[in-house]
Amino acid sequence: LITGVPIPAEWFDPMKARLERDGVIPVVYEPPDLLSGDLFYNSELLAEVVDDVRAQTGQDKIDILAECTGGLIARHYIQSLGGDQYVSRMVTFISPQHGLPKAPMAADYAGWPALYDLSPGSDFLDAVNDAPLPADVPVTSVYSCTDEYIQPFETSIIPGATNIGLCNGFVGHF
Repeated sequence: LITGVPIPAEWFDPMKARLERDGVIPVVYEPPDLLSGDLFYNSELLAEVVDDVRAQTGQDKIDILAECTGGLIARHYIQSLGGDQYVSRMVTFISPQHGLPKAPMAADYAGWPALYDLSPGSDFLDAVNDAPLPADVPVTSVYSCTDEYIQPFETSIIPGATNIGLCNGFVGHF
């Protein structure tokens, strides 16, 4: 379970409890500096975490469920850093797969590398969106049409993946 920018690890406790009940060994990873740091670097850190989880659990492959920006670093990991060898399937939710139109303005104000990486047309987003999805890792993107942060919601759609839009009623980012 990989958190994103606005969600701390403890918010995943209900999912973690449900997975434990179902016999799964959940591990929650809260990437450091996901908003202020470099997303290429955060993708490399994820590779180390996956290696550690595999070593600790004895599993050859793991499943990834990643929220918000965590979904972007996970996608880069499976598409470009060899993570497809170690991941069985991946689900992202409320992830800005094609960036956020407001990110450049926020980046100019804050100066944080991740905000530049989340800007449409950035080197990071080009790397993520130009690389093909791995043939052997099913990818699903779950998004909300009424997410108050990830707008336009179409930025969460991944061509070639299973895309699930929650568009009836209000489903916010949190």
